[in-house]
Amino acid sequence: MTIQEWLESPSKQRTLLAKVEYLNNGAQTAYLSTAPFVSLPDDLPANIAFDDFILESPTFSKSMAIFSNGSTASRSALTLFADESLTPLFLGNVFKRQVTYLLGDEEWRLSDFVVIAKQLAERVTARNDEYSIELRDPSLKLDKVIDTGTFATGVNAGKSKPICIGEVFNIEPMLEDAATHKYCVNYISVEDVVEVRDNGLAISINKNNADGSFTLNQAPVGRITCDVKGAKPATHIQYPGDVITWLLTTFVGETVDNIADLSALPLYKVGIYQREPRTVRTVIDTICKSIIGYHMYARNGQFVAKIMPAITGIPAHALTLDDIVEDGVSVRKTIEPASQVTINYKQNHTPQNDGLAGGVSAENRELFSQQYQTKTVVNNLVDYPDASPITRNTCLVDEVDAGAVAAKLAGMYSVKRIIHKVHGLAAPFLFDLGGEVIFYYWDFSLSAGRNAIIIGLEDNPVDGEVTVELWS
Repeated sequence: MTIQEWLESPSKQRTLLAKVEYLNNGAQTAYLSTAPFVSLPDDLPANIAFDDFILESPTFSKSMAIFSNGSTASRSALTLFADESLTPLFLGNVFKRQVTYLLGDEEWRLSDFVVIAKQLAERVTARNDEYSIELRDPSLKLDKVIDTGTFATGVNAGKSKPICIGEVFNIEPMLEDAATHKYCVNYISVEDVVEVRDNGLAISINKNNADGSFTLNQAPVGRITCDVKGAKPATHIQYPGDVITWLLTTFVGETVDNIADLSALPLYKVGIYQREPRTVRTVIDTICKSIIGYHMYARNGQFVAKIMPAITGIPAHALTLDDIVEDGVSVRKTIEPASQVTINYKQNHTPQNDGLAGGVSAENRELFSQQYQTKTVVNNLVDYPDASPITRNTCLVDEVDAGAVAAKLAGMYSVKRIIHKVHGLAAPFLFDLGGEVIFYYWDFSLSAGRNAIIIGLEDNPVDGEVTVELWS
């Protein structure tokens, strides 16, 4: 019997094991379960008793941030019987320590159990005879602030150095040394400082791409701005997959092995510049929203980023009336069509409506005054003559890429969309974000079935309950 066949068998008793890491006089691990279980001498770890102190298993939830303002680390809790042997865990430090869950049959050996999820603990609380470990999904790691170091001296002493990624237009560099007129565009080396301007007019400089800086040949007259091909840790990074991988390995500490293959992400050039500290999550959210993508940590703890798929009409799974609990379908949200979609790209990081030198051409005056370049796709909506337009800011750089995103987003907003919430019973791991399903219900004109994309998921693999949010 395969693991999937076992999971789909309602007669099988599922046992959940949890390995909870914590600090108390050094690194420790608590071994917990929903039923008594002991690993065998040739298991790893060997001869370990998993105490059956789990009173309530956690739910595992994740969702796409495509239709919201940004992603968040989902919350859940692992409820335990407050046995005296767990006192060291209660008194220890669990913050951001890993909790690993395995699922299997209590008659199996430990090596046959399957890792179903990894989470990060926040704290342990106590109430009556219970301990509750408050948990977040692994994306909590993304809330780490990007540390670029600070300026040691000068007018910006103590302030964070800027970070420049991809290709950026008309940024305002940070003054590093007033006496030598040295400016910093990035905290590490860059591919190239393409052009530097003083009040909009190009000037000559001495570049130091290896240092992420340049020096003026004379004192500035007015505002200094520049165009830059940014961070070059080894090679110039400018595409979503490369940038995300670099952010995760550099600032989060992820290994490449813990990042899923991101080569399927589109090769759209991006441009990001920040002078104030931001979190890794904020930057990855910006990239994913710009390419109509989403990111998450998979059940095995691996980081994943993908593009929002289109509905193909070829579902991988079906949810029928037999799978859905009574009154288990509701409409969570409707999304009205848009008359047109405008994608803002090639951000002007320093809009200049005045103060430009007299020699700046009319064309460049207009270019320097606009915050973005735009690409618009119009929808022909016969049934929605009063539909409103939508505009999305992106970190995209090229017009062709912006046009591709605008066309895809316009298609998503070309008809009325519905987000259904479905509560049902299903074998664990049957569904995942981005999967296509067909679901049937007696209400909401769903009797003939409706194809949809999973954009939200909450499941409990022990009891087989699942709640999915479906976009169609």
